[in-house]
Order: sequence, then C-alpha cells, then structure tokens
Amino acid sequence: MVSAEKSTDSPVIPTPDAKLLSVKKKSVIVAVVLLLAAASAAAWWFMCARIADADQLTLNQPVVKRRTLMLLSSKSAEALQAPQGKEVLAAEIATILRQPYRKGLTPPAIDGVFLTVFVIQ
Repeated sequence: MVSAEKSTDSPVIPTPDAKLLSVKKKSVIVAVVLLLAAASAAAWWFMCARIADADQLTLNQPVVKRRTLMLLSSKSAEALQAPQGKEVLAAEIATILRQPYRKGLTPPAIDGVFLTVFVIQ
C-alpha cells in the first residue's frame, strides 16, 4: 500500500505578506542600530568633549582669571547692583571665556556663567 503522505522536502514559497514582514523587520533593526549609534555619539560628546573643555579652563586658569578680573574692574558698582546688570555681566564673562586661550587652540564651549556669590564694595 502506498501512503499518500506529503513530502516535506518541497520548498516553501513565501507569500507577499511574509516578504513585507521581513522588510519591516530589517527596517526596525536598521533604525534601532542607527538610534544606538546616535545615542552613543551624543553620550561621548557630552561626557568626553565637555570634560576636555573643563580641562582647558583649568590649564589656562591664569588667562581665565586675568580676563575675568579685567572685565570686573571695568564695571561700576551701580551697574552691577541691578538684576539686569548681573545678567549682562554673566553674558560678558561667557563671551570673553569663549575666546581661544592660545594660538591654534580651539576655544572651549561655554554654555553659561552662574554667579553664586556676589560682593560689591
């Protein structure tokens, strides 16, 4: 007696839905890989590049102090007592600290200046 079993060796032809699902899977995988790469680059930028800016400020501390003191000595007490005077001063300090410290050296990225203690004589 011959059995009428189906052969499992026959090739399976994917349906159009299976092909579409495969393309969607590949697209999701590529998107996740690109997202991880972007997140890694952003983490490096914020952790490594910013630490380098802080090192640059520390290494060039005499220049930083001189620039800041020269700016502060040019201000009057009346101008600094107003709240807007302090905001203007913080913006001016950020501007002078963004300038290169030595020829050929990239200036640091200064996001802002925060005045925590302020004494006017």
